[in-house]
Amino acid sequence: MRPGRQPTTLGGQAMNGTERLLKHILRLCAVIAGLAVVAVFMPAEWMNIAHRWLGLGDFPTAPITLYMARSLSARYVMYGGVYWVVSHDVRRHAAVIRYLALAGILFAILVFVVDKNAGLPPCWTFVEGPTVMAFSVLILLLAQRIAKEPDAGRRTAEVQASLRN
Repeated sequence: MRPGRQPTTLGGQAMNGTERLLKHILRLCAVIAGLAVVAVFMPAEWMNIAHRWLGLGDFPTAPITLYMARSLSARYVMYGGVYWVVSHDVRRHAAVIRYLALAGILFAILVFVVDKNAGLPPCWTFVEGPTVMAFSVLILLLAQRIAKEPDAGRRTAEVQASLRN
């Protein structure tokens, strides 16, 4: 970015610090979720190696198990894409961002319970759900903060108008 130039949204409006922070967090979540693309295409033997490494024994290779593992990974990739898209204009996509955050909070609770009941190792159970919860709460708080702030573009236009008068 050139000196003296502020980051903008796709609509060309100046972004404030909260909007930039939310944009970066959404993009971090997008990249992390996007890494699941590896699991969509990885050989079943790699899944088996990871499964054994976690101390869960051999990975079941029934068609439904492979389908569920790959389709869940693909769903994570899809959500990563949505996070990336909404990060381009956090003010315009505020309703979707709040929905994603609330859904993430509910998902974090659900996945924690599922992981615990499924007997997954503590390193999995106590990382997956709580991490999703932490990011989702942070995203929700930032999105709510932005909703309470005056529109950055309108602020910029008001300042420019006052300078002309």
